[in-house]
Amino acid sequence: MAATYFVVAWLLIQVGDILLGNFGAPDWVFKTLVLVIALGFPIVLFFAWFFGDHTDRPGAGQGGAATGNTKTALSILSMFVVTVMALALVWLVWDKFRGEPADGARAASVAVLPFVDMSAEGDQAYFADGLSEEILNLLAGIRELKVSGRTSSFSFKGKDVPIPEIGQQLGVAHVLEGSVRKAGDQVRVTAQLIEAEEGFHLWSETYDRELTDIFAIQDEIAEAISDQLKLTLVDSDGREVSASGTESIEAYELYLEARRLVQGRSQEGLETARDLLDKALELDPDFAPALAELALAWLMLSDARITPGDRPLASAISEADPLLERALEIDPRLADAHAVTGLMHILQRDADAAEKALARALELNPSQSDALNWRAINLRGAGRLRDELAARRDLAEIDPLHVGNQFNLAIAHVLAGDEDSALEAVDRMRELIPGSVWSDLAEIEIMEAFGRFAKADRFARQAIEEGNAVVVSVAANVNFLLGRYEEAMELAGVEYSSALLALGRVDEAVAAAREQATTSPRDYNAAHGLMLILAQAGRYEALLEYYERRWGSLGALENYFALDDLSGEMIPLAAAQHHLGRDDELAESIAHWRERLETPVAQGVDMPNFRVVRASLEALAGHHDRAVQWLDLAVGAGYRHPLLHEHPAFVHLRNRADFRDVVGRNFELINAERAELGLQPLTGFE
Repeated sequence: MAATYFVVAWLLIQVGDILLGNFGAPDWVFKTLVLVIALGFPIVLFFAWFFGDHTDRPGAGQGGAATGNTKTALSILSMFVVTVMALALVWLVWDKFRGEPADGARAASVAVLPFVDMSAEGDQAYFADGLSEEILNLLAGIRELKVSGRTSSFSFKGKDVPIPEIGQQLGVAHVLEGSVRKAGDQVRVTAQLIEAEEGFHLWSETYDRELTDIFAIQDEIAEAISDQLKLTLVDSDGREVSASGTESIEAYELYLEARRLVQGRSQEGLETARDLLDKALELDPDFAPALAELALAWLMLSDARITPGDRPLASAISEADPLLERALEIDPRLADAHAVTGLMHILQRDADAAEKALARALELNPSQSDALNWRAINLRGAGRLRDELAARRDLAEIDPLHVGNQFNLAIAHVLAGDEDSALEAVDRMRELIPGSVWSDLAEIEIMEAFGRFAKADRFARQAIEEGNAVVVSVAANVNFLLGRYEEAMELAGVEYSSALLALGRVDEAVAAAREQATTSPRDYNAAHGLMLILAQAGRYEALLEYYERRWGSLGALENYFALDDLSGEMIPLAAAQHHLGRDDELAESIAHWRERLETPVAQGVDMPNFRVVRASLEALAGHHDRAVQWLDLAVGAGYRHPLLHEHPAFVHLRNRADFRDVVGRNFELINAERAELGLQPLTGFE
């Protein structure tokens, strides 16, 4: 019975594995089948024994010692066979459930390298890149396959890097590479799938077709790869993966050329891309990917904070919104359209709608790097730090060479107050992306955030000497925090208003801050800087006038800043209301401020500067003991500031002994950093 059950069970499991996979059944169905079969094994054996013939057989109980010995031997043999069969079944069940071992987790994974342009004129790079990306997106739709993100895969373009090294860097077991030769309406596409660890070819094919067959070629390549990797060509919804295209090849070529320009993010390139996409849609008004790409071009041309253009945001959204609606009406499963919709909601400061759209985009294409990055941006703006960290780790796994994500992952650890993890992230960034200027910037920002000014200064000077201009602005801030105001102004220009204020040049500081906020209306740092300078200069009426003219309500202020600034913009506003005795307005601001902080506090934001924000809230709310406690914690964690005694939230605490103690310790710690650089100590305050 044991042997029979084992054979039948094995057959059922094998047949179930094949049939359920081909029908796209959820994984739990197969697991349930295996579990039921496994649980049934001891039950069947029990009934086989219970109902078996133990005593009533002819001759039972007779035959003497020889018969007893034979029975004993047979019994032992039967137990042995049953045990072996049971162990075999257990092993089979375990083998099905255990998945791949750690090193084998990369088995169903692939990176699509940019195809090489082999055309006679060498002018079809956009087409070769576009075809590669189309295949990448097509493969990314296969639910069982991990596909490396575009940023990482395309970083190897034009580089002679061995396949095993590419596989190691991207964490994939396979690499797809190829070439495109296009002449007139004829195209030759060569593709080859390579096992990354050893570099041997698993599959290769050359397609000589008319250009009109380009979508069929994509489908055939995807099917061949899925066959080689023994995967089912279905997506997260259980539907067959297939290339979406257009009957107009001219429209398709225009679309590929435009998409390359959109990815470049330059304003000139975006304008050209918009014109190309307009032409593509004249040829095929129902070309959904082109509609989504045109919407993205419009949004990137806007003057929002995270976009490079200068068009009014409202105007850009009025153009993009109907394009996205039409694209999703034509193809509700177009991941790019959902992703761009998410971006549009981010620009509108609708975090919930953005999250919903981006989540759907990632269901359809888990390797959509833009969607993953925009989702992380959205989460930071909403103050959801833990969720942002998870999103950035997901993106780092899919797209490990995405430098912007690696940088922001390190900064997210800073927001959490986790200096060690932040530095580990920088080390990982240097390992993956050697020579990146952003790793230097991240490390300097980490040192600054945790009060290691001397080390940050030495590191920044070395980076600047080596030609890294990216670190100049943070180097200026380090000089300011060290009390080297002239040096800070040399690096940042005479517009560095905080340094001017520290030097007693108040009118110049206010004028510089006003000019910066006026000329850079999208720069929330400039807007916050003006409010802070006005508060520090004691010009509270002017501050409230600026607030009323530019925002006019707490809701509009929150919509502009989101939580990117950790609600720091509330400090000068509430300080002005406090010092002018506008108690009702102050109470409203304090209530709004406290509610805003609930999410980042719950999400683990705990960097030293955030503790100062919390101290400021308590000080302006009248909870002075609590304010000093938070400020003491901030200084203990690494916060240092040479003008702490003039901070607008704390000036009314200057006569408290405990406040003066905290400020004194703040100066001692700054002077310890100055001493490392051979500088004279700063004096405290009277």
